[in-house]
Amino acid sequence: MTGPSAAGGRAETAGVITGAFRRVTGPHGSVRFTDQAPASPETRPARAARMLAVAHALADMLTRESAPSRGELAKALDMSEARLSQLLDLILLAPDIQEQLLFLEVAPGRDPIPERALRHVVRALDWREQRRRFARLRESGGRGTRSRPAGAPPSEAALPARRRPAIAARSRPRGCRSAAARPPG
Repeated sequence: MTGPSAAGGRAETAGVITGAFRRVTGPHGSVRFTDQAPASPETRPARAARMLAVAHALADMLTRESAPSRGELAKALDMSEARLSQLLDLILLAPDIQEQLLFLEVAPGRDPIPERALRHVVRALDWREQRRRFARLRESGGRGTRSRPAGAPPSEAALPARRRPAIAARSRPRGCRSAAARPPG
C-alpha cells in the first residue's frame, strides 16, 4: 500500500511482518510488541530460607545478655510463643540441610519445600534421620512424606485402637449407692 503521508508528503510502504511477537506492557500501561524471547522469571529465596534466616537472627537476639525472654520477644513480634518456637526449631536442622535451604531459590509461585513440612524433618533428633527425611521431602516435591496418596483414607493399622470410655466401665455414678448396697437399717 503506497500513498502520501500527511506529514511531509512522503510515501509510506506497508509490508507484512512475519515472526513471533510478544506483547509487552510498559510501566504506565503503554503497550509495545517485541520479537525478543520472554525473560526468564526472576528467582527469589524460598520462604523456608527466609524463615531460617529469621530464626538465626532471633536466636542471636535471645543469646545476648540483655535479651528479652521468649514470651517478651513473641509479644514484641506479635506472634505466639508456639510460633516463635516453631521458627527457632529450624536451627536444629543439620548444617548441610540449612545450607541447602539458604541457597534454595525458586521462581514465583508455590515453594518446593513448605516450612510446615520441615517441622517433620526437625522432629528427628539424629542428623542422619533428618537427612533421610529431607531427601524424601525433596523427592516428593514438598508434598509430605506420607506413603499413601493424598486423599486416600488411612489404613486400619494407622488408626488408633478404640478403647471403651472409662465412665462406661462404671454402672452408676460415683457416690451413688443402690438400695441393695445400703446397710440394713
